[in-house]
Amino acid sequence: MNRLLKTKDAAKYLCMSEKTLWNLTNAGQVRAVRMGRLVRYDPDDLDAFIEQCKTEISQKPQIDT
Repeated sequence: MNRLLKTKDAAKYLCMSEKTLWNLTNAGQVRAVRMGRLVRYDPDDLDAFIEQCKTEISQKPQIDT
């Protein structure tokens, strides 16, 4: 079982500010574990968020010279 991360550590894990993470959490884009007033993040959920955000970079068409 993974250790749950505090907001500060989760934001650092995702390379974003705590405010941005909080906004994404409130918007339902990042899952959080709420225990009373405490909010914690499961690293597996953060990894899932990263996977969801990935996009394919389209290849540039080759130009014949």
